[in-house]
Amino acid sequence: MFLTYLYTSCTFVFLALIENANTDSHSLWILATFIEGETQFPKFSAVLMVDDVQVEYFDSNDNKIISRRHWTVEDVVEEQDLKTFAFFSIRDDLTISFQLLKPRFNHTGGVHTYQQIVGCELNDEVASPLKMWDAYDGIATLSYNKVTNKGHSFFPELIWSNLKSEAIQQMKTHVYQPLCVRTLKSYLKQDKNTVMRKVRPRIRVMLKTHPESGAQQVSCLATGFYPRHINMTLLRDGQTVPEECLITGELLLNGDGTYQQRKTLSLSVEERPERHNYTCTVTHTSLSNKLDITWEPGTAPDITFIAVAVSVAVSVIGVLVLAVAAFIKRKRRSAVRPRVRVMLKTHPESGAQQVSCLATGFYPRHINMTLLRDGQTVPEERLITGELLPNGDGTYQQRKTLSLSVEERPERHNYTCTVTHTSLSNNLDITWAVAAFIKWKRRSAGE
Repeated sequence: MFLTYLYTSCTFVFLALIENANTDSHSLWILATFIEGETQFPKFSAVLMVDDVQVEYFDSNDNKIISRRHWTVEDVVEEQDLKTFAFFSIRDDLTISFQLLKPRFNHTGGVHTYQQIVGCELNDEVASPLKMWDAYDGIATLSYNKVTNKGHSFFPELIWSNLKSEAIQQMKTHVYQPLCVRTLKSYLKQDKNTVMRKVRPRIRVMLKTHPESGAQQVSCLATGFYPRHINMTLLRDGQTVPEECLITGELLLNGDGTYQQRKTLSLSVEERPERHNYTCTVTHTSLSNKLDITWEPGTAPDITFIAVAVSVAVSVIGVLVLAVAAFIKRKRRSAVRPRVRVMLKTHPESGAQQVSCLATGFYPRHINMTLLRDGQTVPEERLITGELLPNGDGTYQQRKTLSLSVEERPERHNYTCTVTHTSLSNNLDITWAVAAFIKWKRRSAGE
């Protein structure tokens, strides 16, 4: 549970940051965590990310920078020392901020965290100021103001004197921001085959019919693409389906470092597929032109059209050999534990909300997922069960989603995803951290 809480509170903001960047931008972020209490984790740890790729790691056990790349970073000694100093400085800042806020929350025991996301961006080679967000146990304590290019404290304990604030601002402007930009440019140059690569998406248009209710959905799935930025539009008989009518899934990471995303339309009787053509239009930086994939009436139910670049020269025998080899390889694999996330998604215009349980990275493919509300099982007929999808590393993923009524909103209930799998000795229960998220959301809305 503690691991899930850390992941939710720290990466929620980070994923929002990188998803909002444009296609010509790159970013460097430090995700740092200070932990108070007895755990198996270092008291302080931090990861350095270039876009969505982890490149460095630092913690209070080793007190040194550890590269996550397969090559040695070409840093001069002075630059490496300055980066090490920056990690120590973040550690000290988080420790002090935690101690200042601890009495306010009346915490005398247990496990508590103070986290920070700090970094910079390059937009068409134009560097941004240093940006920073802080949180205590997932509750926002400091946010970045894009207008003034300064931080805003939510608690008086973190408001410094004018003299100290000016000293901190000078340090950020003249030391840390240039260091951030230099480090980002260095990684973009040395690791361009990873962070600047382009991989074409594979597109599928799918019709899904619920086995009991008969309700139908048309989905457009784009997978295997990099970088993460992609535009997907669903058309009905050549006319764009309004975004407010679609359920846009989260941007998900595949096991091979590529991404996937889907958009889904729930069909009324008048919109049934035997009466219309549905087309998924995709634009991506790896494509010279837009890619259109169409589902047409007259096809058997639940037939999927798959856009995959397949060489015509591949012989049938070659395909069979590869299939047999892959089958044997998979049969020999040992069981792989699933990674499980419980997510809340709010439509930006209609305000409609969904709770989803996502299990990914597991093998073999057979998995059982149950969603509970306040400890009671949500009936299967209330859930939208997604297709079992392969990741790029031979593992699988699947999700179950519940559309929420007003009475079922997350501020009134707890939602738990229970997973059983052959790799697990016991049930794996992951619960949505409601209170922390609501407080964070309310404070963030006041920026």
